Amino acid sequence: GAFAYCYSLTSVTIPDSVTTIRDSAFFGCHSLTSVTIGDSVTTIGKRAFYNCDSLTSVTIGDSVTTIGGDAFYGCKNLTSVALSTTVKSIGSKAFAMCTKLKGINLQNVQTVGEHAFFGCKSLKTLKCGSALKVIGAYAFENCSAIDTFVQSPVLLYVGNYAFAGCSALPSISFPNSV
Repeated sequence: GAFAYCYSLTSVTIPDSVTTIRDSAFFGCHSLTSVTIGDSVTTIGKRAFYNCDSLTSVTIGDSVTTIGGDAFYGCKNLTSVALSTTVKSIGSKAFAMCTKLKGINLQNVQTVGEHAFFGCKSLKTLKCGSALKVIGAYAFENCSAIDTFVQSPVLLYVGNYAFAGCSALPSISFPNSV
């Protein structure tokens, strides 16, 4: 909670000397509009940018492997996330209720947690790389704009209601490994 509720904070650049963004670090920074995360950061903690409702863009550095639960929950103006290819795990509710998020490339992600993108009603294109093995329960629930789902050939598990309410998705098929 180092910078929690810093209402005047508008921009953050995390330098390469930082390796971890701890839990609730920028919780509730309502004026924060952009975040650039340096290339030495490996972990974004739980609720790190929770309810930063003015946040519009995030650039995630080249060493981040884990995005914690609720990390960007409720960032309702977030439209773009430049997700690095090193991200392996997206925690529960990490991007839930990011209602303006339009697309995300899960290129090397292996695990998408429960409710990870719940309520991202503007999310249209979902590209999963060949590493994705687990999609948690309710992961994309109420993502009513998703009309394209490019899936992983090594997918092993899809949780309950993972795509519930994805009314624009015309069809979906899973590999026999699921």
